[in-house]
Amino acid sequence: MSFRYKVVKKKIGTSPYTTRPDLGTPLTEEEFILRIQESSSMGLGDIKSIFAEVRSILIDTARNGRPSETLLDLFRLTLTCGGSIEDPQQRLSADALNPHMRLYPAGSVQREFRANLTLEPTGIEGDRVPVIEAVRNTRTNNLDSYSPGDVLRVSGEDLKVAVEDTDTGVFFRPEAGGSEVRVDRYIDNTEGTLTVLLPADLTGPQRLIVRAKFGNNLRETVYTEVRIPE
Repeated sequence: MSFRYKVVKKKIGTSPYTTRPDLGTPLTEEEFILRIQESSSMGLGDIKSIFAEVRSILIDTARNGRPSETLLDLFRLTLTCGGSIEDPQQRLSADALNPHMRLYPAGSVQREFRANLTLEPTGIEGDRVPVIEAVRNTRTNNLDSYSPGDVLRVSGEDLKVAVEDTDTGVFFRPEAGGSEVRVDRYIDNTEGTLTVLLPADLTGPQRLIVRAKFGNNLRETVYTEVRIPE
């Protein structure tokens, strides 16, 4: 098994270079289900029903405030929330409380992934920039679409932004031209994931932009697929 990686010029800190994965095509839901079907006697409908039930169980578990043990030796579910309040007795909305669930891979899965890897360097990149690999509408679960006022998940590399710095963040630019709009609510803000609450008045085809700073250098990536509202 060959794990491909590329070297990236870092320009900050004591080490001049860092590494990141050189990724292939994403695993699709269709491929995932077809591989299970090929190795079992289950029908396509049965497989989809099982995964629909797993999804329902995880959501119900989270809504009832229950984390999980490691499940199927694959992952565990955790729950977090946060937010500042002035009165401990005040009633909070979901937006103010900011509750969300996370799935973490089990240690055994991480160890199995790393075991017997062949490392393959694939070249050197110049300036470090955010990399957008996929954009998902969490309300519809569709790729490359958005729902105004709802949650959008951006996945990739080097995505983490300084939320308090208005020069950085997630921006939308109308495809037909006009002023950019900066997202101001960030649910997840990590190197691999930006989960954001979109402005309710966003309309029409848009281009998605992520801007981040590496040292004093401001870098941006414009996602070339047009966002279509649903």
